[in-house]
Amino acid sequence: MKKYGFLLLLVLVGLASYAFPRHFIFAEDSAEELQAKISERTELIKKLDQEIKTYADLADKSSKEAQTLSSYIKTLDNQVKSISADVKKSETSIVKTDLQITKISNAIVGNEEKISRLRSGMQESIVNQYKLDNVSIIENFLAEKNILASIKEIEMLKIIQDQIQSSINDIFKVKKDLEVDKTEEQIRKDELEVEKEKLKTKQSSLSIVKNEQAKELAVTKNQESNFKNLLEERKKQKAAFEKEMFDYEKKLKYVLDPSSIPKSGSSALSWPLEAVRITQQFGSGAGVNKRLYASGSHNGVDFGAKIGTPVLSMGDGVIAAQGDTDILCKGVSFGKWILIKYNNGLASTYGHLSQHNMTVGAAVKTGDVVGFSGNTGYSTGPHLHVSMYPADAVNAIARPSASCPGVSLTMPIAAVSAYLDPLAYMPKQ
Repeated sequence: MKKYGFLLLLVLVGLASYAFPRHFIFAEDSAEELQAKISERTELIKKLDQEIKTYADLADKSSKEAQTLSSYIKTLDNQVKSISADVKKSETSIVKTDLQITKISNAIVGNEEKISRLRSGMQESIVNQYKLDNVSIIENFLAEKNILASIKEIEMLKIIQDQIQSSINDIFKVKKDLEVDKTEEQIRKDELEVEKEKLKTKQSSLSIVKNEQAKELAVTKNQESNFKNLLEERKKQKAAFEKEMFDYEKKLKYVLDPSSIPKSGSSALSWPLEAVRITQQFGSGAGVNKRLYASGSHNGVDFGAKIGTPVLSMGDGVIAAQGDTDILCKGVSFGKWILIKYNNGLASTYGHLSQHNMTVGAAVKTGDVVGFSGNTGYSTGPHLHVSMYPADAVNAIARPSASCPGVSLTMPIAAVSAYLDPLAYMPKQ
């Protein structure tokens, strides 16, 4: 008997080590009241989702209309409304997750207190067992106790042992519930951090679109004719710059080692945007295996992307370089651009961005927001341009620009033979 009691005491000590020192401020609301608030936020998120979609659809519709100042401003207006609703959705999600964490935290504290109460009860039962178990039945007889008293003590000992076993079972059950709650609490905390990062990205997007609105109205002075003249000027600059670049890059030499990059069609990289809409393909567009970059053709892939859309890294790698050609010569090159070199031997340039989101030398993971799409450089409308090459074939180089005499522009440069079709390395559509 004594041995059994000693083992139970060891179990108790082991369970005691499971106590977690926590310092929670209990919410004034009950679990039911917290759940009601969580449900209220869930319904609000559903309504915001519909509002986001409505304004996003209107923005898409106006962006596909004939390109005029009024349609462009209308697109930006609808973007502002859509992103504003999205910001509110993230804020609501953060409040909802906070409420969920509070509800779980309160349950954890309640379970820990329950374990403490069960442990105290079990300690008392063990003490009582030792008191009864300290004198054997034979010793009771020798002490001239009557047989009935001895039998009652044996029955009482059995009841106490059953109580101890029941307490052990209850403690292990509550402990299991506690572990589930702690896992759920960590999941919600992780979700909260993710949502906070999303909110920062959405707030950046909103700021970018509002700034674009103000800038466009300031430049055009809200005159349709001024807007059309700017578009025509950009088209001429684009054509002149592309010819200049091709003539320069044609003189460069590069011999590709096929083993240094992933195979075509291997889906080695992910998409650079969450929503994919291809507006212009690489080269002559004569099929994946026949597409080639040649004079007069396209040296990358263009994706439809409204101003302020988060642009994502397509793989793990590093920000090798970035810049803004508009600072020295507006409208003739990539505008704001980023060069990423990936760990798998490929590299990509993102052009016409509205904003950078990381610094040169920063390590990136697939899906990291590296910038935001825009309408900078030689762009006649908001989009994301992606060029791709073997990583060892491209570098950011400063060179004199014929399109802007007396100015040296820094941008990614590669031999004509080094340009690859980006779609050959992205997921199959």
